[in-house]
Amino acid sequence: MLVLLAARGLAGSDVVADNIVPTTFWLLVWIAVPLSCGLLGTGPGCSPVRANLARLTDRPGLCQAVLGRREPLNWPVRRGWWPAVVLSPSQVTLASHLAIT
Repeated sequence: MLVLLAARGLAGSDVVADNIVPTTFWLLVWIAVPLSCGLLGTGPGCSPVRANLARLTDRPGLCQAVLGRREPLNWPVRRGWWPAVVLSPSQVTLASHLAIT
């Protein structure tokens, strides 16, 4: 399938509406990858995907290089998830406006 999509992308039309490759790519990125992470990411003998990512990036030297200090930033508990609730719809709105223009 990957070879077929690559050939279609190289030999196909440059117009996005006429070429299936961008649609296939975004379907895989936004639907197949998250579903597979949810289904295969946890289980007996497997650690969650986020835990693997945290294990790879949770190093004092990396924190020092990115933040300029060794201790992590503390997020106030009273804020909770509300910034994500507010920013997610705005991101979708911006992406849809950019896709239209």
